[in-house]
Amino acid sequence: MKSGFVVVFYRPDFREEKIINEDIGEYNMSIGVLNGGLNGVLNSVQIRILKFIKEKPKATIAEITDGLNMKRRTVEREMRELRGKEIIERKGSKKTGYWEAKQV
Repeated sequence: MKSGFVVVFYRPDFREEKIINEDIGEYNMSIGVLNGGLNGVLNSVQIRILKFIKEKPKATIAEITDGLNMKRRTVEREMRELRGKEIIERKGSKKTGYWEAKQV
């Protein structure tokens, strides 16, 4: 008999659909699955950004970064993707403008 130990790794079965619901006002979204007609899937960071924008539409990138305790580059990348999917839009100027989350 050999001495030592055995490590067994289990991979989650992604074929089983596990949904964690998040509620964002008009949005009824799930992490990994999106209920509605949007193209693509929203990740948890994008959902956090949407929640923050919903609460504080006049927030700047710096305020969003501080409020969510994320790196600026991450917030910029995820917001660029949200704008590309036409989920959010910047209205007005950089100084006095606000973020608008479009209805699904």
